Amino acid sequence: MGRKKSESAYKKVIVKWKDACTWNDGPMDIQKAIDMDMPVRETIGYLIYKNKFEVVIASFYDHVDQQVDVFTHIPRQWCMEISELK
Repeated sequence: MGRKKSESAYKKVIVKWKDACTWNDGPMDIQKAIDMDMPVRETIGYLIYKNKFEVVIASFYDHVDQQVDVFTHIPRQWCMEISELK
């Protein structure tokens, strides 16, 4: 028994990940620069691909045409957590 046409072949997930950041607002003390926290992001969507190097999340999934739109590639090393949504 296969999936219904309206069901996605891909899991809906939320990916919590640390992002790179850049400071461009004038000089800063070196220790303050070292201690600065990296921003934590969350991306919600369809998990369309995952391997040991990257995770690819699509925000839109067309069930009929099997196409995706608005997708994000996240380096796997940056991922803190991947949770399936129900």
